[in-house]
Amino acid sequence: MKITTARVAWLIAGLVAVTSVVTGVIAATEASGPLKDELGRETLWNLVLIFFAFCGALIVSRQPRNVIGWLLLIPAVAMVLVSPLELHLNSLETPTTLTMGLYLEILIVSLSWVFLIFPLLHLLQVFPTGKVVSPKWRWLTWLEIGMLAVLLVVGVFAERVGAMEGAWTLENPVGFISEEFIDGFFMAVWTAGLIVLALGGLASSIVRFRRGGPIERRQLGLVLYAIVVFAVVYSGMALLPTGGDESLPLLVDLVFMASIVAIPVVIAYAVVRRGLFDIEVIVRRTMVYVVLTGLLAAVYIGSVMVLRELAGGGAGEDSSLRVAASTLLAAALFSPARRRVQRLIERRLFRSQYDSQQVVENFAGSLRDVADLATIAQGVYEVIDRTVQPRAVGLWIRDTEAIPGVRPS
Repeated sequence: MKITTARVAWLIAGLVAVTSVVTGVIAATEASGPLKDELGRETLWNLVLIFFAFCGALIVSRQPRNVIGWLLLIPAVAMVLVSPLELHLNSLETPTTLTMGLYLEILIVSLSWVFLIFPLLHLLQVFPTGKVVSPKWRWLTWLEIGMLAVLLVVGVFAERVGAMEGAWTLENPVGFISEEFIDGFFMAVWTAGLIVLALGGLASSIVRFRRGGPIERRQLGLVLYAIVVFAVVYSGMALLPTGGDESLPLLVDLVFMASIVAIPVVIAYAVVRRGLFDIEVIVRRTMVYVVLTGLLAAVYIGSVMVLRELAGGGAGEDSSLRVAASTLLAAALFSPARRRVQRLIERRLFRSQYDSQQVVENFAGSLRDVADLATIAQGVYEVIDRTVQPRAVGLWIRDTEAIPGVRPS
């Protein structure tokens, strides 16, 4: 059997799935008490890794020369391989000596997170073609390589090494870089470098969007949409209170991980390009209803607060009346607000589709005053020319002589 890149990718994805399930089952059999909640979160993270792996394998099987598929496979493989090592380190009591095997284990675990961050940052630079937008943007790749090299040096020669959870640390025999330097100057410079990589990748995506054709623009717009959803969920998590319902944290983790899973799924969808043009309808409607929900929520909360101030902060029946009045106000505003928000979003963000819709609506309105078949046919030609812009147009009407078509310029 011939070994192809597609088979290798699917084999890796299968191994990721099997390893994730096996490690989850082993951890579940050994856990008890409060660890059950942590196991639930670990299971969700394993599902995230499986989605990354299978989306990467799908891209590799369809476009073997596109590096994006491998960029999605790297985080999944790295996290699955590192998870058993991390569990082993956290389960150890404080060791008496730092053996070479333990040292390598600590080094791999401490540097593992770069296999999640850097592939995603590099993906910003090369999506959707798998190559940088132009040679002058290769400095971002060199910056990634430099940051990885510096991080490796700092990890190898740190004065103290230990478990990720900070349960124990040991003195590094070859270490000379102090913890104060790592936590202070190094982390400041490192964070600045990550910000530069993120902003540089975003800038290159904007340049690619401006230079790209309609397909590439839709690919970039779709992924940007998924990233915006993730950013909204992440920002919402930061605003949530830490106390309260014990089931809330797990539910929040579920929503957060779903927003992460959406990114590789959307990337695979965009690269494979199956139904790419139809997805714009979903994006447009989602944006409309997200904005509409925010506006109605603001109206509802604002009206409740205003009515409470007018009533002097009363409770009981007055409170129920305020809630009922605010609900009726929000319900009454739903339809007109939806039309206005939809019109605004279509005009600002989907101008070409909005113009096409206006052309079709104007033509449909003009048909009420036209009875001549040739005039109607000419109107059909003009509408198709302005909205679809095909190379040629033909119109056939049953039991009627063919009406000459037009060839758009």
